[in-house]
Amino acid sequence: MVVVLRGEIKPQTPEFPRRSGEFIPPSGETDADGLAVAVVLTLEFAEIANVRVRLDHVASLIVNANHCIMGTAEKREMLHATRRKQAI
Repeated sequence: MVVVLRGEIKPQTPEFPRRSGEFIPPSGETDADGLAVAVVLTLEFAEIANVRVRLDHVASLIVNANHCIMGTAEKREMLHATRRKQAI
């Protein structure tokens, strides 16, 4: 991960939080630097969540389409079975 602060590019390896809502900035950095890293991490997690929501939406469309196809196939099978009984 790279964080840009005041025109400088600094590679950083932040420590991961031990519990939700806690962020530990890298040692030797100011609070503003830690806040910038926290903002970048939050944005990255938000982007991951956004992609996951999109994938979930696509998956629900696929499942709904599959249910429609299966429902149509079952109705067609019931119709053919009824016609076979009537023909006998």
